Amino acid sequence: MIVAENGKKVIEIIEKAGDPCKFAALLLDREMPVMNGVETADYLHEKGWNKSLREIGFTAYALDVTRQELQAHHVERCLIKPTTTEAIRMELLDAIKWRRENMKYCVSPLHHAKE
Repeated sequence: MIVAENGKKVIEIIEKAGDPCKFAALLLDREMPVMNGVETADYLHEKGWNKSLREIGFTAYALDVTRQELQAHHVERCLIKPTTTEAIRMELLDAIKWRRENMKYCVSPLHHAKE
C-alpha cells in the first residue's frame, strides 16, 4: 500500500513506478488538496490508466449526487466516510478480482504519458 496526500502525488507515484499495472486500486478522496479525486480520475481516464486499475471514491458526502458525480468521472465505486476497515477490505478484494478480469489492459506501460 502506498499513501499519497493528493492527486498530483498519486500521478507522480504511478509515473515513477513506470507502469499503472503495478497498482490494483486507488482510493481517491473527493476532497484531496492540490488535485482532488475527480480531477485525478479524469487525468487517469485521459491517459487510459484507469483501464488497468479500480478507482474507489472516498467521500464524506453521503448524497446520491456525489456518487453520480464520481461515476460521471469514471469512478464506479464509492465509500462514504466514516467507513469501516471491513468495508475497505471488501472493496479492495473486489478490486483485485476486477483486476484479474481486466488484465488484458495491462500490456503497455506509461507510453500514453509520452504521447
